[in-house]
Amino acid sequence: MSNKELHRPTLRVLKILEAAAFNKQGFTLTEMAEYIDAPKSSIFPVLNTLVDQKYLYYNRQNLRYFIGMKAYEVGQTYARQTDVLKDISEIILNMVNVCGETSHFAVLDDGNIFYLITHDSPDRVRVFTTVGARMPAYATSLGKALLLDHTKKELEDMYPDQLPLLTTQTIPTVSALFGQLETFQKEQMTFEDGESNANICCYAVPIRKSGQIIAALSISIRRTHYSEEKAELVQALLKNARTKIELLVQDADVNFSR
Repeated sequence: MSNKELHRPTLRVLKILEAAAFNKQGFTLTEMAEYIDAPKSSIFPVLNTLVDQKYLYYNRQNLRYFIGMKAYEVGQTYARQTDVLKDISEIILNMVNVCGETSHFAVLDDGNIFYLITHDSPDRVRVFTTVGARMPAYATSLGKALLLDHTKKELEDMYPDQLPLLTTQTIPTVSALFGQLETFQKEQMTFEDGESNANICCYAVPIRKSGQIIAALSISIRRTHYSEEKAELVQALLKNARTKIELLVQDADVNFSR
């Protein structure tokens, strides 16, 4: 369905909520109007309504709109209702406790990865990102696991321009990315060495349901912790967790797609 067929006022509300959710600095009325490309006069009553219903918060000191508590509650309700995600979270937590590194569970969202579950290493050193955050899929092992079945044409459509570098090690072109994915196909495990964060390397595996990749699971290893023994342990843990998670999702009515 094209945007022309969708209800434009509803789309405008959703764009406002999404904008507020992913900007910690908030928006003034003028900034919000510019960001979603809408007249101030038309979005002002929408903003007031969202503030009244607590989906947005309005700071009267700096005249900025922020995401509100009600939006958080709605998101948490989804998470609580998804029993499969709770079970997956337990599997990941057990894995993290064994290896002492950070693990993420994510889905693909328009060329980015969207994090559904994150468990930090037991020493509480955060090395990557948080639940609800996004990162370019091409620059992470987690993203490469999600892109593993994509054709070169699909990748070119997803990334029509040269790939922006996150570090000096980031893959710069779709051709290079596709070449990497081909090498990962046999083992069904992806790897990244300092492409998204110069201080880590990371292994990831795709999670499949009925043969289709629906999510991916990763473990990030800090360089100060890396060894051949640690790498072997991480790969074994990922394979074992993948088997458990795929068994969980095969008969469950779940849809992690964005």
